[in-house]
Amino acid sequence: MSVGVPGGYSGWSFDLTSEATGVFREALQGVVGVEYEPFAFATQVVEGVNYSFLAKARPVVPDPQLNVAQVHVFAPLPGQGSPKLEGIEVIQP
Repeated sequence: MSVGVPGGYSGWSFDLTSEATGVFREALQGVVGVEYEPFAFATQVVEGVNYSFLAKARPVVPDPQLNVAQVHVFAPLPGQGSPKLEGIEVIQP
């Protein structure tokens, strides 16, 4: 993963780590109606880590239209809680 501007996000990594995948899965537990599959992520170190994921978004309906979404997650420092979903934005073509 490349390093970005100090205080900013890193560059996008298309090689998902097990840590990033775990954060994504934990933060999206309980989300219904759309299945999300991450394929890239970037991070920003704060008092914890902000993650920004690019993910395939497939509504759980017959003949779904596949979309791409940017999923924002905050992972607190160890021992200070679980990853939290901060927002989801559909990326328009």
